[in-house]
Amino acid sequence: AGLLTSSTNLPTIDEGGVAWLSEQRLGDYGTEMLSHNLPSDVPLRVLHLRQNSIGDRGAKALAEVLHQSNSLEVLDLKGNLISHVGVRYLAEAMQQDGGGARLLSLELSANQMGDVGVGALAKALQQDHVLLQDLSVAGNRIGDPGAIMLAAGLKQNSRLRSLDLEFNHVADEGAKFLAETLQKSNRALADLDLGVNRVGDIGAAALAKVLQHGTLRSLDLHANRLTGKAATSLAEGLRASGCQLMSLDLGRNSVGAEGAVAIGGALSSNTRLADLDLGVNGIGDDGATAVAAALERGAALVRIDLNLNGVGDAGARALVKALRTNSAVEFLNIQYNCISRQVLAELNTIADERNGRLTVWAGAQRSDC
Repeated sequence: AGLLTSSTNLPTIDEGGVAWLSEQRLGDYGTEMLSHNLPSDVPLRVLHLRQNSIGDRGAKALAEVLHQSNSLEVLDLKGNLISHVGVRYLAEAMQQDGGGARLLSLELSANQMGDVGVGALAKALQQDHVLLQDLSVAGNRIGDPGAIMLAAGLKQNSRLRSLDLEFNHVADEGAKFLAETLQKSNRALADLDLGVNRVGDIGAAALAKVLQHGTLRSLDLHANRLTGKAATSLAEGLRASGCQLMSLDLGRNSVGAEGAVAIGGALSSNTRLADLDLGVNGIGDDGATAVAAALERGAALVRIDLNLNGVGDAGARALVKALRTNSAVEFLNIQYNCISRQVLAELNTIADERNGRLTVWAGAQRSDC
């Protein structure tokens, strides 16, 4: 049984309309009680219920709250054992005339919806009156079929701004369908997270074409199956005059020096990209030198992650030289590489000279170089 066992210990809603009930062991029964006894003195705007094991029964109760509410904008249900059944209740509430359509942010990561559940959400996204802007379905065992259904839902959607599909099973086919929709139909989505999936070079090439159209502002592809070929494709997208991407995460892939050189070359003509993660990619000195060369040419990078890449003194010295002339960089992570103490001292000296305007993470280096 959950902690919420009577109406006498129901939560209060703060003056901003926020109710904090995460990790309260509510369970399905407690969630049902909550749904029937929410305080009415302040309009509920934000409801945090993550990690409460509410299950499908609790999701059904909340779907009714969603339908009846005229004020709820944010619903956080992360880690609640909700299957496709419970997600379907929520999706149906969003499609009905009423409060559900007014929801702006829905957090459903770390549940159990699978492809069927995300398909129900995709159907809701097709409705013109659904106002949802941010959707997270990370960690839900969603594969290509689910991604394909989401792509179909996004074809007629002009409101969703952020889609989080991290920690799923999306591969090239799903990425291709999403990319095609973003390239041809959808001009609204700005932030796409496909980190920790199964996307390879083919999927990355499809997504690279999206960059040319100026829709995406951030793209996360960390911990996928990308090689230098994928990075070369993405570099072509970065070179396009219409590219508006500001953040690119390719960490924990296998792009190698080839990929880093391609990305570095593209930054010569790209003045938008501010955050670049190439950590854990085996880029070595050649890759680090390519990034440094981009900085010397005036790349607008603000945050750079090159950790665990086999970078030695040659690559690090190139970065030292670049940082002496490029003042845009505010953060550099070059930990777990093969850099000598002497060159590390040079990096730290530059950081000190910037008086807090540059942070360098370089202290921990590998001992097996």
